[in-house]
Amino acid sequence: MLTFSNIAIIINAASGSTSDISEEICAIFKDKGCAHVKSYFITPDKLVETFETVIGQGADLIVSYGGDGTSLCAASLAGDVKVPIITLPGGTMNLLPKSLYSSVEWRGVLDIALKQDKPRWVPCGLINEHKFLVAAMLGTIVRMSHSRELFRDGQLIEATKNMIATVNETDVSDSLIYSLGDEGERQEANLLQLTCPGMNDFSTEPDKFEVAAVNIESYGELSALGLTAIMDHWRENQAVSSDFAQDISVHGSSSVDILLDGEHVELTLPLSIKFEPKGAFILCPPPQ
Repeated sequence: MLTFSNIAIIINAASGSTSDISEEICAIFKDKGCAHVKSYFITPDKLVETFETVIGQGADLIVSYGGDGTSLCAASLAGDVKVPIITLPGGTMNLLPKSLYSSVEWRGVLDIALKQDKPRWVPCGLINEHKFLVAAMLGTIVRMSHSRELFRDGQLIEATKNMIATVNETDVSDSLIYSLGDEGERQEANLLQLTCPGMNDFSTEPDKFEVAAVNIESYGELSALGLTAIMDHWRENQAVSSDFAQDISVHGSSSVDILLDGEHVELTLPLSIKFEPKGAFILCPPPQ
């Protein structure tokens, strides 16, 4: 029997694979004895306002249905007041639901979540106070992520054009200057990926990021990396090395392209990246 008495379901109508599941999901909760369930099928510009409204109305469980940006918004706002959330996959990449529930089907994720005894804190990273729960990728090469999505959608010509454009726009002599920890030596990389604990097979330290650095010396290596990235095997590229750290500094004064849980942003250097053990309060299985 569920112990939640005021459940809010927030559906991002503009996410990649969402539909209005209000009737079906409300019925699921009511079958489990939850009488007070309300669903909101909204546009992205109403997300923050709606999350804040349901929190203010005393919601004790929030279910978000959308992409990784929707999950991150829910986690940030609800976590501040320790309201547990369930993040249903309704986007394109669905990084957080895939990592937490090992599923990208919303009914399966919901079923797994509702079998848990209690919510738990999931760690996060903060890049100059910008939060990520799964991983952050830094460097011009992150523009390859658009090619990956185009490939998945079957748009092979557009994906190839985007990858070629990214290669042409990237100067392989440019690199990020970074250091691990307060006293770490400065190192160089064309791409950094920071993964939160338990979010992939390599992030095995419970209180540190797994830091994967890519160093590229030629356009040929960049092209090879782009192809392996699209096929999810980029770590097999010999240009990749990894380490673990709680704090990372990225030095400089220019701007850098970043993916935060798959969402593209551009931030100005320098960057201070911190590990936060209480990043989101989520009804999900314990870490593997």
